[in-house]
Amino acid sequence: MKPSATWFTLTCIGLIGVSLVFTNIGSAEIDPSNVVAAYLFDIENPDVLVDWSGNRNHGQINHKVNYVDGKFGKAILFDRNRKNFIDLGKPLLNDLEEFTIVAWVNKESTPWDQPEGIVGQHDVIELFLTRRSTLMLMAYPLSETHKKKVPHGHRHDQAGCLDAKICISALLKLPGPDFKWEDEESWVHLAAIGDAAIMRNTRNAARGAQKRVNKLNIGPVTSYGASANSTKIGGGGIFDPGEGVLDYFSGAIDELAIFNVALTLDEIKTLMAEGLESIGLIGQAVDQAGKLAVTWGELKHGI
Repeated sequence: MKPSATWFTLTCIGLIGVSLVFTNIGSAEIDPSNVVAAYLFDIENPDVLVDWSGNRNHGQINHKVNYVDGKFGKAILFDRNRKNFIDLGKPLLNDLEEFTIVAWVNKESTPWDQPEGIVGQHDVIELFLTRRSTLMLMAYPLSETHKKKVPHGHRHDQAGCLDAKICISALLKLPGPDFKWEDEESWVHLAAIGDAAIMRNTRNAARGAQKRVNKLNIGPVTSYGASANSTKIGGGGIFDPGEGVLDYFSGAIDELAIFNVALTLDEIKTLMAEGLESIGLIGQAVDQAGKLAVTWGELKHGI
């Protein structure tokens, strides 16, 4: 008996549906060449944080840190009282037309009255917690009419400095009054994302607040800014390179990475479920403490 036209039609529709499913799965694949830096925190070196991206953006650990169990492997526990932080030694966030920063964070439940920096670069992109327990993303996008790369000189609670035509700050909160870090005491996945149109945050891959940067009255955004300051993890001058603002973090951080593209929610979900190693990082960790120290010394001296 010949198959009916209805059967043939349903079969074709089913095949198309399967094809679309696999297409969607494939779209969540992340190109490792878009990774600026990736930190797994799995090598318990007291001085150097290894960059697994292959770009040799290793970090200098300032003050002794403790390694603890993380979301994937090990994590670093930052102690605000001991002023732990990691200096990545370079302005890794400069001149990014798009960006994504991801990290697993386990915030300590102790109360605090000062901002706490997660990762960022002064005058460029800063991801931090305010004293009100709110996750904040602050950026200083540039356009053709606002392209000077000099310190802005205004307070961080000010909307910008359009009159000086130097920079404008775009602030973003996530996700609302129910976001209470002191009640968490568990691992939370955070992402900060920006492209030519929108800057947004996510929490556990759920869409949070967003800001339309293409609506800023500085004209079309050409990049998310630049400064001479180095990128840091855990505070140590994310807001103020002179460390005038006490922004040290209290809690653990794991699986932190910087991308030069705006990842999709599906891609962020992949990182949450499978970890950074799932994207096929091209860099190899160096497991000799002496060699790591030499590598960081070479980086500092531009070798």
